Amino acid sequence: MQSPHVHAPNYPSRVVCAARVSGVVCAVWLIVIMAGCDSNELLTSNLEGWGEGSGNVPTVNVIRLQKVENVYETSVFYGKLKASRQSRLGFARGGRVKSVLAEIGDRVGDGAKLAELEQEQIENQQQEITEDIETARQNLQIAGFQEAPALEGRIQALEKQLEQIELELEKGLVKAPFSCIVSARHIDPGSLVAQGQTALEVVEVVWVLIGNRAVEGLVQARSPLTDSSGSRIVLLQLTSDLQNINWSIGETVEIRFRIATSKSGFWVPFTALQREANGLWSVLVVESGAEPVVNRTILELLQLEDDRALVRGMLNDGDLMIADGTHRVVPGQRVEPVDITGQLE
Repeated sequence: MQSPHVHAPNYPSRVVCAARVSGVVCAVWLIVIMAGCDSNELLTSNLEGWGEGSGNVPTVNVIRLQKVENVYETSVFYGKLKASRQSRLGFARGGRVKSVLAEIGDRVGDGAKLAELEQEQIENQQQEITEDIETARQNLQIAGFQEAPALEGRIQALEKQLEQIELELEKGLVKAPFSCIVSARHIDPGSLVAQGQTALEVVEVVWVLIGNRAVEGLVQARSPLTDSSGSRIVLLQLTSDLQNINWSIGETVEIRFRIATSKSGFWVPFTALQREANGLWSVLVVESGAEPVVNRTILELLQLEDDRALVRGMLNDGDLMIADGTHRVVPGQRVEPVDITGQLE
């Protein structure tokens, strides 16, 4: 039976079906060929349009690789700030507080006066005895042979009394036992205090890294033993300017150590890395020659630091590696390299 509006010869149905199938296959094959031609022309046009190199060859930024040995890595440790010495200070005798010379947070030197009791009566006695000693020494200069021994004895007695009075005056003072920071204050002017009552608390000055401010230092010693938590004490001598750093005992701090390793490889920027299958990475290297072309090199990542990575692979000193824009080119493509090594240093 013939199709509507179509006049076909009266061939056997088997032959007609075969002709129809063959026509469909030919039509599809022709479309694929035409589509392939258009896609190839478009791809070629896009590749030739990248960059601004001569003859429409794309330009790429490259850096000249340099191998590094015994690379340092940064190890980070966390802990709580702890004073190596902490003291509670009080008066050696009771009395009324005359003045408090330090506030919480003040940094004071060894021997600095922090608080004082009312001591006018004792100070008056000190002044009187000092004057008596001076008078006795003047009389000794004009005394006769028989009067001199008595005057010398009186001077010695007065000097002992003066020493006792000076000791009493010292008992009415609170002084810093070492370079420290005042961590607590329990008295005010006019307060009545007993002997030995805690007046102030101080902690030894500890210089560490606090907050977002980096403080450099040198490791002086490491404790050979660890405590029950596995912690080890490390003594640091810090060399940076430590003014205007606010901190408190018990605060969590972060310390970073630069440790030498046996690693060797090449530092490359993150922008040069391309992710490959199975967790591998690669970079694009420009092979030098009459017509520089792009080649892919598979790498092993050894270490990450800031915006760069230490890698190891089939790389050599002096290789030109594409630093960025790796999505713009493909392996085997001709490029024009622009060395930007000096701009990254």
